[in-house]
Amino acid sequence: MFKATDANLKNITYSVDGGAKKPLTSGVGIKMGLTPGNHTILAEALDYFRLDADSSFQRTITGTINNAPTISIKSPSEGQKYSTDIVTLQYDITDKENDPITASYNINGGTKVATEKSVNKQLQLQNGLYKILIKYADPTHTSKDSLSFEMNKPTAIEPVTIDDKVILYPNPVREILNIEYESNTPKIIYREIYNLEGKK
Repeated sequence: MFKATDANLKNITYSVDGGAKKPLTSGVGIKMGLTPGNHTILAEALDYFRLDADSSFQRTITGTINNAPTISIKSPSEGQKYSTDIVTLQYDITDKENDPITASYNINGGTKVATEKSVNKQLQLQNGLYKILIKYADPTHTSKDSLSFEMNKPTAIEPVTIDDKVILYPNPVREILNIEYESNTPKIIYREIYNLEGKK
């Protein structure tokens, strides 16, 4: 915002970065819509309050317009349900001014993990609801973004493979059938037993 406040000023003009001169009314502010970066504003006017009618002044104002960085979260997706125990955390922080940025994230309010501007990391999580909070800070801004999702790996009965070993005895069976089962991984198994007449 730029504004001249002296009612005695006449023929007020301003220019930005050596551009064309534009009129400015005393007491009326204007928005210049500057892009991020360094800018030079030159204000000029005649001061009729002075006895010397030719007296004038000019003032140069320098400054920097600094926009806050932005976070772009690519994965996981908000409200998504993942049927696995691994999800990829992927996001980018973009800063037009290339300010030094500190960034971190935490899961369900846990320990903060410091990160760079660009993150692509696999997280191994148990079944449950999760909230990831991402924060960043530069010299003039602090902001955050978050998302929630669910890990819900379904439980299933896995088929017995040819590597599994099942032993049934005695043969023939009289009263009791013994079953011994060996497997490298714990699982639930089902077996159907039929007699010589084909009855279960």
